[in-house]
Amino acid sequence: VMIGYPNSRPALLNLVHAFTKNMGLLICGHVRMFTRRPSFKDLTNDQVRYQRWLLKNSTKAFYTPVFAEDLRQGTQYLLQASGIGRLRPNTLVMGFKNNWRDGEMKDVETYINMIHDAFDFQYGAVMLRLKEGLDISHIQGQDEFLSTQEKAPGGKDIVVSFDLSKDSDGDSSKTSSRISTAQSSPIIQKEKKSPPAALSAADQRLLEASQS
Repeated sequence: VMIGYPNSRPALLNLVHAFTKNMGLLICGHVRMFTRRPSFKDLTNDQVRYQRWLLKNSTKAFYTPVFAEDLRQGTQYLLQASGIGRLRPNTLVMGFKNNWRDGEMKDVETYINMIHDAFDFQYGAVMLRLKEGLDISHIQGQDEFLSTQEKAPGGKDIVVSFDLSKDSDGDSSKTSSRISTAQSSPIIQKEKKSPPAALSAADQRLLEASQS
C-alpha cells in the first residue's frame, strides 16, 4: 500500500490491514523524493520510529521507505524488491487522486503509469476513494493536542528559583535567610498551552471518516 507515513492515512491503512490480517503480507510503502544527497540516517530513524508505531497500534505491517527521484521510480523499486520468495505482495493499493482535473498533467501521468507498472509486474491494483479524502497529516497536530489535553488537563508546573549569591559579605546572614525562604516556598506558575484553532467543517468530516 502506497501510504506515505503510516499515521497520515489511517483509513487506507485500516482497510488494507483488514484484508491481510493473519493471512497476508502488508508493506507500507513510502517514496521519499530528494533533490540533493539523501540522508540515509534519517531514513533509518524514521523506519524504526514508524515500525514501533505500527506495533503499538497492533498493525501487522512493515514500514518500508525508499529514496527516489520521483514517485513512479520509487514505486517501481517497491514492486520489484518487496517480499521474499513466496512471501511477496501481489496487489498495489493507492488512494484515489482527487485533484486529477486541476492538477499538473505530469502528476496525473505519473499516477496512471504507476498503475500500468503494477500490471507489468503482474500485480493487481486497487484505488480507494473517500469523498472527504484520505490524507489527515495537516491536522495531526490538532489530534495530538486533544490527546494531551485529556491526559494532563492541569497544565505544566514551572518552579522559579532565585540567585542571591552576588550579595555582599556583610549581608551574608540576610542572604542565607533569603535563600532558605526562597527554597522553602518557591514560586509556582502554571504554563498552559493555548488551544489550536478549531477544525474546519471539511477537516472535521475528514477526521471522522478516517476513524470510522
